[in-house]
Amino acid sequence: PPRLLIYHKSCGVITTLRDEFGRPDLSEAMENVAASLSLSSSSTLTKTMKPVGRLDMHSRGILLWTSDGRLARALTAPNSGIPRRYIC
Repeated sequence: PPRLLIYHKSCGVITTLRDEFGRPDLSEAMENVAASLSLSSSSTLTKTMKPVGRLDMHSRGILLWTSDGRLARALTAPNSGIPRRYIC
């Protein structure tokens, strides 16, 4: 079954799983999520789930993760009509 995770991204975190410059990224955040869900590692989440969209490093807000590619495409399509609000 498809999975959906709602995550609050903090300011200062890069919306990527690996940052080549060593800045805080989502891999660290997913380690914390995995621990709170009593999973042995974040790889269980990141192998099947991907972030939907992106938030700037200096933005904070809700970032969805899903295992459903169709849902991800529907949410990120420019013509979806879904309002977005960015907080800096």
